[in-house]
Amino acid sequence: MTESAQSFADVADDARVSETPLVDKGFASVRKIGNGLYATISDLSKGNTTLCNGGFLVGRDAALLVEGFATPAGASFQMDALRMVSQAPVKAALDTHYHLDHSLGNAFYGTRGIEVWAHPAVARRIVDSYTPLQGADLATRRSREPIGRRRLGRLKSA
Repeated sequence: MTESAQSFADVADDARVSETPLVDKGFASVRKIGNGLYATISDLSKGNTTLCNGGFLVGRDAALLVEGFATPAGASFQMDALRMVSQAPVKAALDTHYHLDHSLGNAFYGTRGIEVWAHPAVARRIVDSYTPLQGADLATRRSREPIGRRRLGRLKSA
């Protein structure tokens, strides 16, 4: 058995991991993996809506989303799953790093007033790497950095 297959087998045998997904849309499913802790697991063979894995934590007073995914629809999917288990206010969404499969869906959070948290280097890399994909030219982007950051949905450094 390969190392990754063995790791999956170890997790599958963990009693804290729900055998049945909370929700499964094909391109991704959400499973409870601990008390107040949920994993969003992508299936690349069924679409590119999410592309990466993520999840969310739900506490008594607030919730935290992890990852913006590759599309706003991926972020929306995760938010809908969170709302299936809790109506707690969302404190923020956390991007673990700048890669597009983890951050291009942040616009969904921004349009709902959800702050996006990331390390300061992540915020800068997102602006530098992906603003050109939005059609902005380099000179305009560099001269108006705060505007570029606002386009990402109130991206904040954690």
